[in-house]
Amino acid sequence: MVKKLKLSEARILIYLNQAEPRYKYARRMSSKLNIDYGYLIGILNGLHSKKWLHKIKRGNKRFYELNKIAPINEAYDRRVVK
Repeated sequence: MVKKLKLSEARILIYLNQAEPRYKYARRMSSKLNIDYGYLIGILNGLHSKKWLHKIKRGNKRFYELNKIAPINEAYDRRVVK
């Protein structure tokens, strides 16, 4: 059973798909996507629990990368619809 992809999740997946690796941390995403930092962290944790992304810790920052099972095509379709 596939859950419907939320618009905020779609925005994050698209950002992670397009951004350079050095910009894939939460503060940068929050600023670029104009999403509250606390809300963004909650969404990132949800995406991590769905196994759509994984976390990488480098120094004091935690970076996020997409997994191969992340629904990128559905994210782009979701962004076009709304």
